[in-house]
Amino acid sequence: MEQFLQSIDTLTLKFSLTAVLLPLLAFVINIFMPGKPNKLTGWLSTTAILVSCTLSAFIFSKVWNNHQVHQQMLWFTIGNTPVYIGLLLNNLSVLMLLLVNLIALPVHIYSIAYMRHDAGYNRYFAYLSLFSFSMLALVVADNLVLLYIFLGTGGFFIVPAHRFLVYARQGRHSKQKSLYHEQDRGYRLVDCCYHTFRNVPYF
Repeated sequence: MEQFLQSIDTLTLKFSLTAVLLPLLAFVINIFMPGKPNKLTGWLSTTAILVSCTLSAFIFSKVWNNHQVHQQMLWFTIGNTPVYIGLLLNNLSVLMLLLVNLIALPVHIYSIAYMRHDAGYNRYFAYLSLFSFSMLALVVADNLVLLYIFLGTGGFFIVPAHRFLVYARQGRHSKQKSLYHEQDRGYRLVDCCYHTFRNVPYF
């Protein structure tokens, strides 16, 4: 029985790492895309979040109201003080892992259409993927060092992504005044997500 539980925990950890790292992989690929707007970047980032969301739902079903899963390894040592890097899956972290993906997925889908004529299309989705990775890694991190690193990374890269949305919104407002209210509703959703993540409290 113990061996069976250990195998389930190993599978859950692998799925968790995959769910967290997929947006980072999308960022790495998107950042090396050619300079011209390429619709592939948007679909790549969205697919990564979709798969991550599916994996998060599976992880949630395995961990919720069951025993927590915790894995650590030594990262570095300062004097005699070891600092560990680890992954913690409990009720709170798997709920947040799923919630972040469920918020990020519609933001990605909406952005594909909203940003389609913007010159910074590739960079926008690269930044959005990196921001998503930071938020996913933040909720499963098991110590304050990792928490501050991922919180800082997420806060740093959401600013340029948000500016792309602001510029795109201003351009559409001047060219397509009749569609302003319909587009503004979607922008408010993205903007609400931005301010929600921006104000994540320090624990």
